[in-house]
Amino acid sequence: MKNFISAYLPSQGREMLRQLSHRLQELGQTPLLLWMLCSVFNESQGQGLTNLGSVFQRFTEIYDIKLKQDVATESRKWWPRLLQELAWRMTCGDNPIEIKVAVEMREAKAVLVEFLRDKVPYPENCVAEWLEDLLNHHLLQRGVGNKIEFRHQLIQEYYTAERLLQYLPELSSATLKRDYLNYVKWTEPLALMLNLVTQESRVLNVVKLALTVDWKLGSRLAGSVNPQFQHQTVCLINNLDASPRPLGMTRVSQCVLNQ
Repeated sequence: MKNFISAYLPSQGREMLRQLSHRLQELGQTPLLLWMLCSVFNESQGQGLTNLGSVFQRFTEIYDIKLKQDVATESRKWWPRLLQELAWRMTCGDNPIEIKVAVEMREAKAVLVEFLRDKVPYPENCVAEWLEDLLNHHLLQRGVGNKIEFRHQLIQEYYTAERLLQYLPELSSATLKRDYLNYVKWTEPLALMLNLVTQESRVLNVVKLALTVDWKLGSRLAGSVNPQFQHQTVCLINNLDASPRPLGMTRVSQCVLNQ
C-alpha cells in the first residue's frame, strides 16, 4: 500500500498515510479501494478522508464527472440512480436476512426496467443499452456465471446507503428499528449513511434506536456519524446504564472522547 501511494502521490503520500484512519487503512489493502482513496485525496488537495461515506461520495463524483468525461452516452445522467436502484434491490434480497452480491442479467434488467417505467420512453430499450454502458464504463462487472455484481461489496453498500439516505425522512422509528436495525446486513449501509446525514436530530434518533437494539450496534453507528456530531453521540453512550460502556467500538478520536 505504501509503495502504491508513494508512486501515485509522490509529494503527498506521507501526508495521506498520516490522515488514514485504521478503517481506511484496512480498505487500502484492496487495489480498487486504494486507487479510490488516492483519487479522492489528490482531487481534494490533501483533504477529504474524514470518513468512508464521504470518500465514496466524492469518488463517485470524480469518477462520473472527470474520469469518464470522455464517455459520450445519454445514460450517464442516469448512472447514479440506476446504481442506487440496483444496489438497493440487491441488498434487500429475497428475504430480510440475506444480501445478494450478484444477480442474473435478466433480473438486473427487470429491476431497472421497473425503475425507469414512466420516467423514460421505451425503458426496455434504454436498459438494454444503459446496463451495457454501466458494465463497460462504471463500477459494475460480470462475475461468476456471467452474473452482474459491483466491483466490491462496499461499493454496493455505499449506493444502498445513498438510497437509504433518501428514504430516511419518511421512515418511522418503528420501521427503522424493525426493518433495518434488527438485521446485520444493514449495518454497513447504515454506517455509511450516517457518514452523510447532515441533520443532527436524525443522526441522534438513529443512534438512540440502535442502542435500544444492541449496545455494540449503537456504539458502532455512533462512531460512524459525521465528525461534527460525534461528541453528541459519544455523550449518548456515556449516559448508557451499561458497565463497561462500549466506547471502544466507536472509532472516534481520543480528543472527542475526552471532551
